[in-house]
Amino acid sequence: MYPKIGSMSLFESILVGLALGPEGTVTRASRRAALQARWLAEQAGSKVTLLHTSWDDHFSNPATGGALLGNAMPPEVLAALESVREEFEGVGVPCDLELDTDRPWLAMTRRAAQGRHDLVVVARRNELTDLELRTGTNSRNLLRNCPVPVWVVAESEDLLHRSILVATDLSEVGSRATRLAARLAVALDCELHIVHALEVPFEYRMLGGEAASHKLRDVMEALEAEVCTEIASGLERELDTSSPRIHVEHGPPARVIRDAVERIDPDLLVMGTVSRTGVPGLVIGNTAERLVDDVDCSLVTVKPLDFECPVADV
Repeated sequence: MYPKIGSMSLFESILVGLALGPEGTVTRASRRAALQARWLAEQAGSKVTLLHTSWDDHFSNPATGGALLGNAMPPEVLAALESVREEFEGVGVPCDLELDTDRPWLAMTRRAAQGRHDLVVVARRNELTDLELRTGTNSRNLLRNCPVPVWVVAESEDLLHRSILVATDLSEVGSRATRLAARLAVALDCELHIVHALEVPFEYRMLGGEAASHKLRDVMEALEAEVCTEIASGLERELDTSSPRIHVEHGPPARVIRDAVERIDPDLLVMGTVSRTGVPGLVIGNTAERLVDDVDCSLVTVKPLDFECPVADV
């Protein structure tokens, strides 16, 4: 499905969301997201699509399908968007520019659901209006609805990563996140850290003292062996000899992951997302969604294999 970075499989088609500032130029945050996508595309041989939508929540008009501006953008705005596309072409990355009139997250989610892209890259913060903060940010809605991995780029992080932290609960989606993080760690030549929040079984807690400590140490060692075996089976090249570094901690997942981010200070956090209700688009207990505003690093989220996009046909 994916092309190769050397012997590593990564992404084939990357979709990048571009936002404009009040002056009609591409925002600094969006430009940084584009730079991250461009670097990744250069390494992987991926093609890139840049997407800008003219949707404006303050001036939307349902009769026109979304935004009053529609596609009638001023020439200087189109020139600003086109200049970003030309930067990709200038380094040999195939790149298209597309325009839409729908909400940015919805336009990107639909394209991903149609199988046109296998990674969506967006800036962490482009939404500044009170209305958007009330209804949910672009990145949050993508985490909730987009069927392919979503890379939320933090403005403060180095685009050439030193370390990656992946959170896994050892479920199917946690395993997918771990394998993706391992591939990225090899491709980016950086450290890989793996964190797991351990829920202590009731019978271990009843043992107390030294017996409980021995039992828990056995569980942790088994977890480390399981994760390392899984990574080795999914890679065609070895990770750095110092990786992966396994961190098994007690406590609620959100707290354990947040503490690990503060302690390790990764450039990128990778984790799975889940949808556990029958209501389309409603996510309950989603650790990734709760953490998106609590961590400063960039974030990549992965959906379960059986995830059904709730807006694919909207």
